[in-house]
Amino acid sequence: MWNNQTGFSQTQLGPDRWQIEFVGNDLVDRETARKYVLKRAGELAHALGYEWIEVLSLEIARDAVRATPRRPQFGFDEYEPDTFMEQLHVEHRISALLNLRMSHQAKGDASLSAEYLEKMPLIQDK
Repeated sequence: MWNNQTGFSQTQLGPDRWQIEFVGNDLVDRETARKYVLKRAGELAHALGYEWIEVLSLEIARDAVRATPRRPQFGFDEYEPDTFMEQLHVEHRISALLNLRMSHQAKGDASLSAEYLEKMPLIQDK
C-alpha cells in the first residue's frame, strides 16, 4: 500500500510468504525498480535463513501522483490565453510490488536464489 513516500515496505503474509514494495521517484525506471525489489527479497530471505524465493507475482506501475503549476498565469479573455495548463509539472512515482514465498529448496522455474539476488548488481558497469 503506497503511503505517499518513496522507499521500501515489507509485510509478512504468512510463515514463509511476504509482500515487498518499492516506490521510487521520477528518476527511477522500471528495470531499476524491479531490481531493487528483487534484491531486497534476496536480502530478507538470506537474513531469515532461506536459500530460495518463489516469485508469486511482480507488478510494476508508473503513476502520475501530482500536477503542480510552475508559474501559474491566468488569462482573462480569448486574446490572453490561460497558460496555466502549459506550465504544469507532473510528478510521477514508480512502484514495484512483489509477492513471494521463501523456501529452503528450489520449487520450479519461478524460484530464484536468495544469494544471487542479494549480490545482484544494481548498476551495470560500462
